[in-house]
Amino acid sequence: MKIRILGVVLSLLMALSMSATKVKITGNINKGTLQTVDLYVAMSGENPAPVNMSDGGKTYSVEVDATAPMFYYMIGVITDSSSNRTQIYAPIYVNPSNLTIHIDVVNDGAETRFVSSDSDQSILTNYYQDFLNKRFTKLPQYGREAPFFNMITNYADSVAEIAKNEVVADYLRLRGYLDRVSATTQLKKIYERRGLVFPKDAEFTIMSIKDVEQNKALPHLLSETAPIVALNIATGGNVVDCIARVKTEVKNQALRNAIEDIIVKQFMSQYNYENGIENGLDTLKMIASSRPDYAQLEYAFKMSSYSAVGAPLPDVAIHDVAGNVHKLSEFKGKYIVIDFWASWCAPCNREIPFLKELEKTLGVDNVVFVGLSVDEDTEAWKNALVRHGLNHNQFIAPEEISMMLNVQSIPRYVIYDKNGKLLHLNAPRPSQGDELRQLLLQLK
Repeated sequence: MKIRILGVVLSLLMALSMSATKVKITGNINKGTLQTVDLYVAMSGENPAPVNMSDGGKTYSVEVDATAPMFYYMIGVITDSSSNRTQIYAPIYVNPSNLTIHIDVVNDGAETRFVSSDSDQSILTNYYQDFLNKRFTKLPQYGREAPFFNMITNYADSVAEIAKNEVVADYLRLRGYLDRVSATTQLKKIYERRGLVFPKDAEFTIMSIKDVEQNKALPHLLSETAPIVALNIATGGNVVDCIARVKTEVKNQALRNAIEDIIVKQFMSQYNYENGIENGLDTLKMIASSRPDYAQLEYAFKMSSYSAVGAPLPDVAIHDVAGNVHKLSEFKGKYIVIDFWASWCAPCNREIPFLKELEKTLGVDNVVFVGLSVDEDTEAWKNALVRHGLNHNQFIAPEEISMMLNVQSIPRYVIYDKNGKLLHLNAPRPSQGDELRQLLLQLK
């Protein structure tokens, strides 16, 4: 099971039998006031792969496969003069009929942007950079929610009208709807925490399943769309009823598969493994026995019992920078704080200075900190270790550990007691005030 930073996608395009065309993405890099610019590219649902630089880091070039028109994602992890690392992001519309795409990375001292002379590509990047990054991330003051949310969908619809490509236009329309749902959900949680009633005029109109299924960009936004549709039709009743309702109401096979996958994975991740697994296995068989991956699901369910409080350390091999084999059981006798991270994960990188400071100043000798990287590119991992000055207790983690501990996203902090028994599956992040420090200081 891989950690997905863009969601798990069941893309229709992956089923096409036509041979892939190589499309080259190139660009110039103007670092401006930045120290470093690291680029990664990914197809939706895949872990990002690092992009090689050339000409002293002034240019880049990467080839991607295109079996049909599809979207890739370019991720930039940038380091400023204060060594702060942040992330920029842009979707890239890749068409086999266009063998070269040029996208520059430009820093003007105030901000860093992806820039393209292609009109449709420019519309896509500007929607994310000019609108979402500057407006969507800054939630409105109380009483101004409805105009703010209407602005999201209106902006997406307006830029969709000037897109030349119909798939790009539909992508923006569906993207705007999904972003409005996300923004509304985020703000409603803030209202709930403060005991306030969310204004009715700020609610969004649910897009019908028919409209979703007719959107030409659905195959490219399946991972983001499926959870929204699932929330609307897969609520109420038990998990068996939810699956039955989805089979009846959703006609698009790929969308139906994606929603069923969400429901099954949610059931597996939320199951209380402390009560044993037999009843859970019976339910899993009822909702997933017809799936071709049922054997893998059953295996993952059984292995996830390691995520129950009190479960033992996963007894699997991990590797250090020299390739030597180790096991987490080597650290028994102390409380173990495990940091799941990756070189391409900007939030993970932002936590590392806080974690190092915590380790340095904690002032107790009964706690050991262990880094487990989910990087697939070991060189990128090693370079990140050097960049952060991490030189002890750092290992590459096999996918098996992520599956056993039900790690769906990173960064994640897991704590074991001195006997190697699980204490906390999702401990506070080091940057969250003093929470993690106080938790560790209480351990005896």
